[in-house]
Amino acid sequence: MKVFGSFVVLVAITIVVSLRFSEAASGYECHTCYKNAPYVYYQRVATTLSTNTRCFGFFRCTRYYTEYRIELHTGNRLTPYCCRKTKSAGLIDYPNGALRLDSSSATSGKLNVFYSGRWGTVCDDEFSQSDANVACYQLGFTGSRSHYTNRSKIIVNAPIWLDDLNCEGNELKLTSCGHSGWGIHNCQHSEDVSISCNNQLQVRLTNGGSNPFQGRVLYYMKGAWSTICDDSFTIVDANVVCNQLGYGNATRVSFFGAGTGSIVFDDVGCVGNEVFLHDCSHAGLHTHNCQHSEDVGVVCNGPTPKITNATASSQFSVTLQWELPWQLSIGSSIVRGYRIQYSTSQVGGFNTVSLSTTQTSYQRTITGLSGSTRYYFRVSMYTVSKDGPYSALTAVTTKGCALSAPTNLRGTTLNSNSISVTWAYNSCGSQSGFGLTYAATSSSRISHQGQINVGGSVRSYTLTGLEEGVNYQITVTAISGDSNGPAATIYQTTRDAAPSAPPQNVRATAVSSTSITVSWSAPDVRHQNGIITGYTVSGAGFTPTITTSTSVTLSGLSPYQVYRIRVAARNSAGTGPLSSYVTVTTYQAVPSSPPTGLIAKTISPYNIHLQWSAPASSSINGVPVEYVIAYGKTGQGLISLHTGGTGTRHDFSRLQACSEMRFRVAIKNSIGTGPFSSFTTATTHSELPTSAPSGFTVTAQTATTVRVAWSAFASSCPLTSFKLAYSNDYRFRSFTQSTISPSNHDFTASGLKPYTVYYFKLAAVNINGTGPFTAMKNVRTFTAVPTGVPQSVHLSADVTLPTVTISWLAPPSDTLNSPPSNIQYRLQYNILGDSSIVYINVGSVLTYVVSNLHYNSVYQFRVAATNSNGTGPYSPRRVIQTVSQECSPPRDIQATLGCPPSVILTWNVPEDCSDITGYNITYGTIETDSPSIIESQQRRVTIDNLDPFATYYFRVTAVHHGILGTYSSDVFKKTCSTKPTGAPSNIKGTMTSTSITVSWNAPKRANGLITGYNLKFRKQTSRQRRDSKITTVSIGGHVTNYTIQDLDPYTTYCIQMSAVNINGTGPFSTETCYQTLQGVPGVPASITVTAKSSTSLLITWSAPTLPNGVIVHYLVSYVSTNSGVQHQGELSKDGLSQILNGLHEGIEYSVEVRAVTTAGTGEAITSTGRTFTAVPTAAPQNLTAKVLGPYNLSLSWQPPQFVDQNGVITNYVINYTTTQVETETTTEITTGEAYHSFVLENLKPFTAYTIKVAAQNINGTGPYSVTIEVKTAATVPSAPTNLVLSSTLPTNILVTWEVPASPNGMLQGYRIEHIVTSPTELVSESESVIITINTTSYTLSGLHEGTKYRVNVSAINEIGEGAPATNHTTTRPTRPGASPLNVTVVDKGTTYIDLGIEPIPAHLRNGPLIHYIVQYGLNRGNKESTDKFEVEDETVRMVIRIEGLKPYTEYFYQVAVENVAGKSDYSDKKLAVTNQEAPSGVVNLTALTINATLVVLAWGPPEQPNGDIIYYEITDGKGLSLGNSSSEELTFEILDLSPLTLYRFGVRAYNLAGSGKTEFISVKTPADLGSAKNDPLTQGEGQFPFLAALIGVGIALPILIAICIIGVVVFCCFRYFRLRKLSKPISENTPYPQFDNSSGIYEEIPGGQQDYFEDQSARKEKEIEATANLEPSIQENDYYISTTLESGYARLGTTCEGGEYAVPIINDPSPFPMGGDTHERSEPPDYANIIQTTENGVHYSVSLENDTEQGSDTTNPYDTPKGNKPVSLQDDSDHYEGIRRDYQLQADEERESVA
Repeated sequence: MKVFGSFVVLVAITIVVSLRFSEAASGYECHTCYKNAPYVYYQRVATTLSTNTRCFGFFRCTRYYTEYRIELHTGNRLTPYCCRKTKSAGLIDYPNGALRLDSSSATSGKLNVFYSGRWGTVCDDEFSQSDANVACYQLGFTGSRSHYTNRSKIIVNAPIWLDDLNCEGNELKLTSCGHSGWGIHNCQHSEDVSISCNNQLQVRLTNGGSNPFQGRVLYYMKGAWSTICDDSFTIVDANVVCNQLGYGNATRVSFFGAGTGSIVFDDVGCVGNEVFLHDCSHAGLHTHNCQHSEDVGVVCNGPTPKITNATASSQFSVTLQWELPWQLSIGSSIVRGYRIQYSTSQVGGFNTVSLSTTQTSYQRTITGLSGSTRYYFRVSMYTVSKDGPYSALTAVTTKGCALSAPTNLRGTTLNSNSISVTWAYNSCGSQSGFGLTYAATSSSRISHQGQINVGGSVRSYTLTGLEEGVNYQITVTAISGDSNGPAATIYQTTRDAAPSAPPQNVRATAVSSTSITVSWSAPDVRHQNGIITGYTVSGAGFTPTITTSTSVTLSGLSPYQVYRIRVAARNSAGTGPLSSYVTVTTYQAVPSSPPTGLIAKTISPYNIHLQWSAPASSSINGVPVEYVIAYGKTGQGLISLHTGGTGTRHDFSRLQACSEMRFRVAIKNSIGTGPFSSFTTATTHSELPTSAPSGFTVTAQTATTVRVAWSAFASSCPLTSFKLAYSNDYRFRSFTQSTISPSNHDFTASGLKPYTVYYFKLAAVNINGTGPFTAMKNVRTFTAVPTGVPQSVHLSADVTLPTVTISWLAPPSDTLNSPPSNIQYRLQYNILGDSSIVYINVGSVLTYVVSNLHYNSVYQFRVAATNSNGTGPYSPRRVIQTVSQECSPPRDIQATLGCPPSVILTWNVPEDCSDITGYNITYGTIETDSPSIIESQQRRVTIDNLDPFATYYFRVTAVHHGILGTYSSDVFKKTCSTKPTGAPSNIKGTMTSTSITVSWNAPKRANGLITGYNLKFRKQTSRQRRDSKITTVSIGGHVTNYTIQDLDPYTTYCIQMSAVNINGTGPFSTETCYQTLQGVPGVPASITVTAKSSTSLLITWSAPTLPNGVIVHYLVSYVSTNSGVQHQGELSKDGLSQILNGLHEGIEYSVEVRAVTTAGTGEAITSTGRTFTAVPTAAPQNLTAKVLGPYNLSLSWQPPQFVDQNGVITNYVINYTTTQVETETTTEITTGEAYHSFVLENLKPFTAYTIKVAAQNINGTGPYSVTIEVKTAATVPSAPTNLVLSSTLPTNILVTWEVPASPNGMLQGYRIEHIVTSPTELVSESESVIITINTTSYTLSGLHEGTKYRVNVSAINEIGEGAPATNHTTTRPTRPGASPLNVTVVDKGTTYIDLGIEPIPAHLRNGPLIHYIVQYGLNRGNKESTDKFEVEDETVRMVIRIEGLKPYTEYFYQVAVENVAGKSDYSDKKLAVTNQEAPSGVVNLTALTINATLVVLAWGPPEQPNGDIIYYEITDGKGLSLGNSSSEELTFEILDLSPLTLYRFGVRAYNLAGSGKTEFISVKTPADLGSAKNDPLTQGEGQFPFLAALIGVGIALPILIAICIIGVVVFCCFRYFRLRKLSKPISENTPYPQFDNSSGIYEEIPGGQQDYFEDQSARKEKEIEATANLEPSIQENDYYISTTLESGYARLGTTCEGGEYAVPIINDPSPFPMGGDTHERSEPPDYANIIQTTENGVHYSVSLENDTEQGSDTTNPYDTPKGNKPVSLQDDSDHYEGIRRDYQLQADEERESVA
């Protein structure tokens, strides 16, 4: 019955809860509250629930979810209930395996385990004491006392989770034990197990002294207490220990001595939210590397009581109920009592009531209070040793009298967001405050309401944070305790404000190329802030538009431009914020501007290169497609050319030479073609002249000039000049080249050598190059005077007679300028210095003797060559002296001295010598080895510039006809003295501290006797290089040392010396510097003695003004001045300060400081100082605090009394503690100055602080002042936490967050702002929205795909908006929405094309771009290639290169772009042609010997032209150009060759890129059988040539006529039979020719041998022999020579009517060309060619090959596999017929000229 009764009561309570407190139960599950269960008290937050929940008490935050405690009033009983949020309301489940005891007891009850979202039970099958111990360990106890089955309380709707448990006893969690599996059992709930745990916690502190909240940490496991190692143990781990014990957070980790026993944990790592220590990570049970010296200890804050209920019992009393953490009720005896404090103020004036009790929960009624008064209560616990912290303040208002409605209620609108409310109230004063409520009326556009409570003495209040332009109903009600009086009501409307949000759903659509339609909807009504009167549409590129509708059409825009548009709403108060940008592009239009910078550049006679620049992108008005070029000859019509692409260059080919072309260009897009540019013109180059000038003659005019003349030159293109080359070397290994005006037709070559054969040739030149030269002409210049001199002229004098023999050699032959037989010689000589010259013509001899000359005379000779034209230049003079005799010395030599030092010498002539031509004077000093020599024609000479004070010697000799006579005896003289010109040397100094002894050597150039010295010296300072004061000392006599006295110690002096003689003072020596030695230092410049502490003084001083050296150290000595204290000392110090320690407190000391150098100790400087006393003994007074805002408090105080300061106060220490949080936080700061005020900064908003101050001097900190309490102001909330972003759709982002950690007031809503951060083109796009408080999630929609956004979420309370929480995410990408818009060719080469790709608009990328994908291939091919290129910067134009292409080839290309979601469509196909490259070599190069002087070259075009072939150049074997051939002409004539000569020729092709490989061929011309020089009638020496020819003709003519008649008859008969036999065209049965090697002629192969050429052995036997004497008679229509360009060989065939075969007759065994190969062969090629003339006259050629194994050339491109049939059959009759006719006509002309 009791169970049933309890059940009925529980049901009744549940009904009451659901009916009376439906708001509280909504979204909650309600269960019986297990008051002392450990999982409830993990971490507590003392926060009163909002009134609309109608729940009393507080909520607790557990590790796993949030619980609310509700005390329901059911009669006189209080039933505790816990309501936790259901899953639908955001429940966070327990982890699987969590335990609880289903009981009101903390230590015993039915064991519950959590799994899969539900609590269940444990079956008692196999449940042992070890299992119970592990369960109690997990619940935080030291083990189990017992386990049992409680059948009195059966839960029927809970699952049985565990059965057959099997624990060993050392597990930390029950789920670590063995069991049958989750939910696997064979039990009933009657078998649910219950346990009773030891009444002792698993963790305890020991060895902490009198403080029970500190000590070494011990952990209970399997019957023993173990210690914990301090490795990695932090304050976070200590917090878990303190909280598990029920204490406050830890203040520090410490050491409380070494323990004993085992060490259970090491490397503990807690996160901070664990309930028990064993929930933290660790190295494993009893796994460690520690000693007991590392046992960890903690210091915890004491536990704080929690006020669970505070009720006004009457007007004069309040009943309080409180409790301690449940852990303190288990085996703890630390509680000794409580202290209750209460006050009408939150910051001070508290009354204290003490209670002595050991209970962990208690209730007490406080009496003697005032009615209708609000009181603040707090409770603290105390132990035997200390007081714990106080609980948070709880406010209760005592009961009062009946309440009435306020009167005279008025409202005043202040602005758009605030209304001022005033009222009056006349009552008995029992009201504790007033409640103001406000709500938007039903006629307002939005809903907005709120409630505010103010104090009982307040009669006015300003409502802020209201909505703009809204009518509010405002009520004011008096409040007393929990009762409300009647309300007074008014209505008031706020002013309008500018809209606070932009219009919504802004859309923009292009209508045309110049207009856009923009539409939108009004802002949300909550943000209109009044009546919307219009909208402003703005953006870049157009004038802002104002409209009253929600759409507008913008016109006058630019085509194909991207416009970014925003819209703002307007009302009477102003304009609101702009919306986010919307982007739209206008349609395309025809381009409005032409291309610019059009340039035409002539490349060749046939090619012009055109290039231009694209118009400005803004004038293209769309996507460019191609360019259109209009071109034509000047004065003629134009042709349109479409380039097919957007490249800005084009090459025109196959134009006419020397033509002026005009061009203009326009750009075309998909709409149409824009305007054309202005014309530009260019003229093609001229072609090379194709022939040499005619009428070329050369005539000698003089010995050095030749006149050259020629006929007028006709050319289609104007000539620029004629080029004349001439040389005296017929091979032209060196030559002279002259450029002649094209208007001239003659030229005189000058500067030639006389009597020399010169060779001349002439060519025409135009701007394209030089044409072929004429045949070489030669002529000899006239004779002239010899220009060379005789060589190797030699003189020899007779030893006894005055006779000279002269010999020479002839001048060089090329300087004779006439025949050598015409050369004679002319001799010239005279005495040296004599103007009389003798000339002798000596004839053609090369040696001549000149006699009858003077004795002892010097003659000079020279010789010159002469001819009939005159005398040439003389040879260089040669000098020789005839035999002579020597003169005696001059007499009476006198030397006279002068000053400056000089000597005048005089003498008389020698006695026995005449014809004296001069004298030589030699002189020098006796110290020198090299004398000086002068010449004189006179017998008196003055010698100047002699050295002063030096002894010289002088001697003289006579010169007779160039012969030196005997020298005179020496004459000695000493020159006069002058002032010294040198300075003393080797200057040295010897120093003391005050003197320098200087020594030196005399100067080397004293120039006289030294009479003394001058010494000057100066002091060298550190600030300037030279001192202004210089001291000079004169030193007499011949001394060489001197001592300078009275100098400064350790100072540098610089010295100079000069020498003095009777003539003056010489120059000073170079400055030499010396430093004096150190001396005794001077007195230190200053000294300061400062008290450092009560036992120390700080001594500082400055260095002496005169250190006189390097200060080694200082001596500091001190002595007390108080006669009653004997204390003195002395010490050394290197620096400039010293602390004297160990002094007596408060004693004055006399201090002396002396400087010390290596020279000694200086004098002392003296000062005095006094030490401090002890720390201050009194606290600062009158401490006050002023609130400066939410973060700052201004403190002020007065210092302690002077007598208590005990020294100079240096600063103050401020200690402040937060008192409104669960765990107190204490902070100490030092002011740093001795000010009496300080501002505390960076405090927590809306938080109460207790503050105290202490004074501090250099000795320490004094006692703290009386504590005051003050609370900071409220402020905006902190940022929301756990901001999470997820892209649910490509255009959506789901934003979730949690409420701010510090709301700092009542939250009213959130602002969510999203900003584009990438791509950069959209970074300015942003949008924000404000939502209400009742949600912590929001979905952003309408975003760009694949775009990176930054999302800011900020909370809003009554103060304002707080800082935002920020996170980044990227919307889900999709494949790009467009292909690249403008792909153009920006550059190209021979094997590559560079494509420029414009970036696609940011809104179409739909994600970061990864690759550009290029698809390309031959325009007419069927093979495509694809390349990928990484996108480096998706916002700028990118250039990519397609490589590996063929030169001068047309390719298509198209481009797609790829992001992570896929690739776009390809762009439209476009075409581009690669640049030209130098061609390959020509093929099938063949040389045809037409006659002895004419060879025709023929070839095929290159296999790889790599461009348009412009022309072919023909060169000789040395690479010199012989001429050019146009691209259409594949043959070239080479004239004027020599018979029977081996030649080597080359051919190379040219295109715009340059020349290709030169292919060479060798050919030997045949004998000239028809030349006149081989006719015997023309070989005579000029004797009757005409008569011989006439007789020959008369004899040969009748014979020739007869032979012709007989030949015609025989030929016609032969032809008749042949035609009948061979009148069919070539077929399978047509016989092939057979070659008879013995006779050299051919005959038919009999029928039936049509497979002849497939027979290998027969083919090897066939060979063509060519002989030099085989000369077929050439008759008209009989034989012709043709060339097969494709196969590279020559052939000889017939053109007789009917069908006739012809085979090649190769009449020269010389090396034969092999196609384009450059190597040569010594035998004819192994192939033949057959000509077939069909009945209809069409000629075919068949190429056959003799596949001979021996000697075959595998490198020959024309070798074919063995056994091949004929390789070609082609119709070439017209081509070869034309060639044949040309050469037949030329042969006839030559034959006529011979006749």
